[in-house]
Amino acid sequence: ENMHNESRISPLKAAILAKLLILVLLTQLGKTFEVIEHIKKDLSDFDNSLSIIFTMNTLLNNKQFAHRLIDFKELYGANSIVIFSSKKQTDDYLHCKTITQLHGLLNHPDQDERPRIIVVCSNPVRFGDILKGNSGLVSIVDKKIADGSSYYHSIKLYFDELHEYISQVRNMIEKNILLDSVRSIVGTTATPGQIWCSKDCWSSFTELDLRHVNTENYAGFNDMTWFPRDDLFNFENYKPGRVYDEQRDKDTLNIITQAIDMFPSILSNENFCFIPGGIRQAYHRKIRDLIFNKQNNAVVVVINGAQKCVSFYKDGLDSIMSQIPLAESGEVSNDIADIIESNNLHNRCLCITGHLCISMGQTLTSQRLGNFTHSILGNPDLDNDKIYQLFGRLTGR
Repeated sequence: ENMHNESRISPLKAAILAKLLILVLLTQLGKTFEVIEHIKKDLSDFDNSLSIIFTMNTLLNNKQFAHRLIDFKELYGANSIVIFSSKKQTDDYLHCKTITQLHGLLNHPDQDERPRIIVVCSNPVRFGDILKGNSGLVSIVDKKIADGSSYYHSIKLYFDELHEYISQVRNMIEKNILLDSVRSIVGTTATPGQIWCSKDCWSSFTELDLRHVNTENYAGFNDMTWFPRDDLFNFENYKPGRVYDEQRDKDTLNIITQAIDMFPSILSNENFCFIPGGIRQAYHRKIRDLIFNKQNNAVVVVINGAQKCVSFYKDGLDSIMSQIPLAESGEVSNDIADIIESNNLHNRCLCITGHLCISMGQTLTSQRLGNFTHSILGNPDLDNDKIYQLFGRLTGR
């Protein structure tokens, strides 16, 4: 009977069951580490394989993921990793800006010049470059593998935070997973609900055994003290949705203001606070100014698409604000810690604000900075998955 049922499985469902792996772990419990270990095993098991990693669609997250691949340079050579992005962010790796340049690297006759890993941002342009139809890089490499003209023998795809992009890539995944050269597709997420759908082939996936993952000393929701306030304004007229209405940013700022007024000790010296704002950069600066007006001895880190810097006053609000840009080394927490240490700011309240660049996928805590001690999450426009991802910055060991 089982053999009869298996014979009725469509080729697509069979390919998804055989090749698609969904790696689900709590926020900041080591998804990137698990992916890197998976890539290491693949590269050691299969000679001349090509791994393509789609990171979150911010240059900050792209650099963070790439930075954590640094060991591959020692294992496979200086040119084993290439960053495919619109802007060069680091000298640690090869960089190419166009798909033509990338094809040139993949077809280089010198093995030491050819990459083993491609790191690319998740956005419609790059999805098209890599995955779309017969013109996508994967399809072109697959044809070359089939006729024996490729230097590579197989392809492996990785999607960081797959739930965020599944609506854009589901059809592309369905086409690419059927290619013989595509050995596996791995997606990571802490909120997998959107990956499942009513289509039969997306109703079940192969499980990964994650019992080896270390959860010791992990701090999550139940380890924190919460003060929920639903009375700050009328929620009946508020529905989660796309954050285009400026009033939503104003409401978030209003909630943060009231929370600080109710709990002024949040900004006490030596506290480490996570206070994300709305989507607009102007309101990140308003939150910074609010914090300084409430606690002029604070240190405020603003991280968004235009500004990534640490701000503080050396001698109160009457002095000139110091603004030191982050080094953008790939690990934000270390960049912040370097500035804190070099300017002797250890004893002050440290606050981080922003929105997209400090939410899903970004690690802001470290051994040097410690864990967040306090947070204000005042974003009533976010749906459950997005607010969980934002809250996830507070979790970890």
